[in-house]
Amino acid sequence: METEWTSALRDMMQAVADEFGVSLEDDGEGYFSLEYPFDDGRTQLVTAYADKDEDGMGWVMAYSTIGPAQSMDLKSLLERNFSIGYTHIAIDEGDALVCASVPLDSLSEDDLSTMLGQVAGWADELEAELVGGDTN
Repeated sequence: METEWTSALRDMMQAVADEFGVSLEDDGEGYFSLEYPFDDGRTQLVTAYADKDEDGMGWVMAYSTIGPAQSMDLKSLLERNFSIGYTHIAIDEGDALVCASVPLDSLSEDDLSTMLGQVAGWADELEAELVGGDTN
C-alpha cells in the first residue's frame, strides 16, 4: 500500500537498517522489513508501513509476529496490553503480533529505531514464552 509517506518511511527504515548493519527488505508495496539484531546474535523480523488515520494524518505502524493466536490464551494476551508504553498486542489474519504506531510527522530515525527495538524485544520474549522458541 504505497502512500504519500512511503518514501519518508523508506528513508528512515534504511537509515535504521544501516545503523544495525542489516538489510532492508522492501516489498514494493510500502512495507519494509528488517531482522532486528539482538546482542546475543538472535534476530526478530520487524515490519513497518505508513498509512493515514481517519483525519488524514500519517502514521507509522511497526509489527512483529509472535505466532498463531489459536494456540494462545487470548485473555492473557489482552491483559498484557495493560502496560506502560505504546507497544500493544493485536491479532491479524490468525497471528498474534506485537505492534506500535506513532505519528509520522513527529517520528525521527532515533524514535523509529527505539520503536522497532521495543516491538522486536517484546515479540521475541512472548514468542519464547508462548510458542516455545524463535519462529520469526
